[in-house]
Amino acid sequence: RGGATLTAARLLRFRRHDAHRLSRRKALPVIAGAAVLKAVRLRAYPVPAPARLPFAAGAAASFGSTLAAGRLLRRGERTLVPFAVYRMALGTAILLRLRSARSTTMSG
Repeated sequence: RGGATLTAARLLRFRRHDAHRLSRRKALPVIAGAAVLKAVRLRAYPVPAPARLPFAAGAAASFGSTLAAGRLLRRGERTLVPFAVYRMALGTAILLRLRSARSTTMSG
């Protein structure tokens, strides 16, 4: 969502600072709503004891990577190309993995 907002704002000729501000302001209600929804679901269906540590580690890693990415993007006039390449590579890897899993399931 953030990358799409930044890209659209920059294409609409927003200055980089203004595009980042728009992206952060747009993201806050979405993130807060997702956190509340997750809390409600976790209350209804708690994480099993063996999975609590990996779940907490994943949440902490997600939070940390979000903070790190935000800091990197706020430092001056940096290009978003590395982030775009990373996301495209990740998406391609996921699609290939899904395709492989589907062909294995269909043939078995």
